[in-house]
Amino acid sequence: MGKIRYESLAYYYGLLTLMIGVILRSFYQVLNGSSFVLIHLSLTLIALILVLSKNKYSKMIIKIWSSVFFILAGILLTVGPLLQLIGSWMSDQPIPDKSLVIVWGLINLLIGVIVFMGANNFIFVNEDVT
Repeated sequence: MGKIRYESLAYYYGLLTLMIGVILRSFYQVLNGSSFVLIHLSLTLIALILVLSKNKYSKMIIKIWSSVFFILAGILLTVGPLLQLIGSWMSDQPIPDKSLVIVWGLINLLIGVIVFMGANNFIFVNEDVT
C-alpha cells in the first residue's frame, strides 16, 4: 500500500494543529447542544486519522475536507451577508453590521485555499512497486 510523504514539516504540523483546533471547537459545540456539528466532527476525525497514519488517501481527503469545510463555507459566510447588505441598501432599510461575519468568512476561505494548495504542493504519494 502506498504511503504519503510530506515535503514540508511546517505544513504537516500546521495541518495537525488546524485539525486538532477544529476538533476541539466542534467538540465544545457538541457539548453546548449543537448536534449539527457531529458530521463535521466525525469527518475531521477521519481526516486526522488518515493524516496521522500517512495513508495514501489522505491527500484526497484533505482536499475534500478543506474544499467543503473551509472554501465552500468561507464563500457562503462571505456572500450571504453581502447579499443581505445589498438587499438592505436597495430597500432603504438600516444596514446591519455584518463586517465580523464577512471577515470570518474571508479567513475561512484563506485557510481553505492554503490547505488545498499545500496538499497539492507538499504531499506526495509513494507507490510501492513490488
